[in-house]
Amino acid sequence: MAARALDDRTSLAVIGQTRPVTRRGPGLPDVGVFSPWVAAICLLAFLVSLCPGRVAAAATPGSAVDGDTLAPATGTRPVDLQIPPNWHEPYKSGWEFVLDDDAFSLLNRDSNYTGGFMLSLSGRRAAEYPFSLDPWLTRLDDFSGIGKLKAVNGARQSHDILFGLAVYTPKNIQVATPIYNDRPYASLLFLANSQQTVIPAQNIAHQTSLTLGVLGWPVAGDAQNWIHGVLGDATAAGWHNQISDGGELTARYTVSAQRAFVTNYRKPGRGIDVIGTTDASIGYLTDAGVGLAFRIGRIHSAWWSFHRGQPDYLNMVSPMLRNGATTPSDEFFLWGGVNARLQIYNALLQGQFRKSVVTFPWDQQNHVLLNLWLGVNREFSNGFRVALVYRAGTPELATAKEATDYWGSIIIGRTF
Repeated sequence: MAARALDDRTSLAVIGQTRPVTRRGPGLPDVGVFSPWVAAICLLAFLVSLCPGRVAAAATPGSAVDGDTLAPATGTRPVDLQIPPNWHEPYKSGWEFVLDDDAFSLLNRDSNYTGGFMLSLSGRRAAEYPFSLDPWLTRLDDFSGIGKLKAVNGARQSHDILFGLAVYTPKNIQVATPIYNDRPYASLLFLANSQQTVIPAQNIAHQTSLTLGVLGWPVAGDAQNWIHGVLGDATAAGWHNQISDGGELTARYTVSAQRAFVTNYRKPGRGIDVIGTTDASIGYLTDAGVGLAFRIGRIHSAWWSFHRGQPDYLNMVSPMLRNGATTPSDEFFLWGGVNARLQIYNALLQGQFRKSVVTFPWDQQNHVLLNLWLGVNREFSNGFRVALVYRAGTPELATAKEATDYWGSIIIGRTF
């Protein structure tokens, strides 16, 4: 979140006023920006074509997709991809810490999504903590009909609780007056619970989450300026102009589904999997998306145990289980994906009920968004895991100066 030197475009901006900016159209990037995304989609398609796995289908007893059978019918599937028939979720199954920062993109930027962090704790404890949102999430799942999936024969359920902070700033952080032609200051401090239901016989996993947060709490600006002070960088002077300054409660309910299309493990411990993803949410972010995600390399874990299909800031994780089952093993693989989204409402740009100094209405936003991510994951036999991921996305503002937003993530965790 280090402060960057202002370029000529920013220095020409009239602070506190709106100046004309060329629009690129209804949410789609120009051809020069769009071509890398086309190339990424083609690359994923190429990887799929090279790896003749089994397409998930209705399973029959003893077939290659019966239970959690994800390997080809040759029987070379690693044993640690299995879920024991008598498996029960442990009280503590793991933890994960995610640190996002646009500085990890190695570009000279400190704007838009400037950074954040998230801590997740997995296991039954996520549902049993006194402050857990899991009872409310269960009620929402029952109301939406998702809860019926938990009663499917052979379905396995696991839980996660998350705490985090996400921070957004304009490009010029050194002025205190409102900036009306750049992204507003915004922050979200949140608590979330998620539930994952895996139906192994169908190669399908469903995940729901409920997030309760506070927009505009001063702690975000204080945290950023403390870090800048430690690093000797410029103070962000405009936090009093952030969305819902002073604090405002907000919430979000998300439903997602993943299906394994390719699961090829012909060589023990080495292979590829490709999953299709869909998701929708309502709340401070109201949107829907579809995408593809893949892993390739030394893989011992079930495809559903490594959640990588949602491109949100501070990407929602899956409840952590040791390699998706019970046995420890080393993993080292490349992972990535592409996602297209339709965004209907974004409180971090439009504001919510409380009056905000700087907001951007519907017609000044891009509503069709593309996201791409590529990373590497290393897990050791003791359950410790570290991952690095590089992310890019088309901007949410139609008036954005940069054609693409970039940020990176460092992820560390441990399964028990």
